[in-house]
Amino acid sequence: MSNDPSIRIQWMWNANVENTIIEEAYSTGKTYAMLEKYHIDFKHNLQISNTDTNKQRPVTRTMVNKEKKDLKDTKTAAVPHKACRRLMSEVAKLKQLENGTPVEFILDQTPFDEPQESQQPQSDKIIGRVFPMSENYRLGAFQIEINISAEYPFKVPTFRMITPIYHPNVIESGHFCCCCNPFTEDPLKWAPTTTLVDLVRSIIHVIDNPKLCGSTNSEYEYNRAEFNRKAIAMTRNNALPRT
Repeated sequence: MSNDPSIRIQWMWNANVENTIIEEAYSTGKTYAMLEKYHIDFKHNLQISNTDTNKQRPVTRTMVNKEKKDLKDTKTAAVPHKACRRLMSEVAKLKQLENGTPVEFILDQTPFDEPQESQQPQSDKIIGRVFPMSENYRLGAFQIEINISAEYPFKVPTFRMITPIYHPNVIESGHFCCCCNPFTEDPLKWAPTTTLVDLVRSIIHVIDNPKLCGSTNSEYEYNRAEFNRKAIAMTRNNALPRT
């Protein structure tokens, strides 16, 4: 028998154990994860590519049994769930956007009552104001809602505009049309390491840079001057103050 206490195994990227290990490493800033019986080192795999994350491709990991040299069945290994700590870290990063120049985002509501690490989320919503810079929308701020699902961070959160906005890619409900949603348009753009700051900045980018693809308002394509007039008027009437 080999003296090497490690053994290389394969499983699929979407396996629950694999997903939790990635989350464990991200939230702790470590390049390894400690399970009940095993030490899993994936230093060279921490930078997850979008392609690997979204495709059913076998990935090799090295697992080391901390007590014995031969690897036991890993199916019963208990892995602590770190979604709460990850979400708190993401909320803290969103708050930092309030100090930017110019301001990009102001946080109005978080899933947590108090910033305590042991606290469980009280809701699945994050509400805040974005500050577009384009001509039609720079006169006001727009409140958005981000919904965090139980699959986060492995599934992109859903989001919508709360403040009414006259925009060719936003439907009446406040949701972005599918081909203009920066992550449903191209699912490979979302990975477990994608941050909520990335998400907010993508929303602002779509607001400031409307697309003709999937436009729900033909006026934007065929009568741009009239569209701009209505968009500015609606911003003045409905948008929130920027200060």
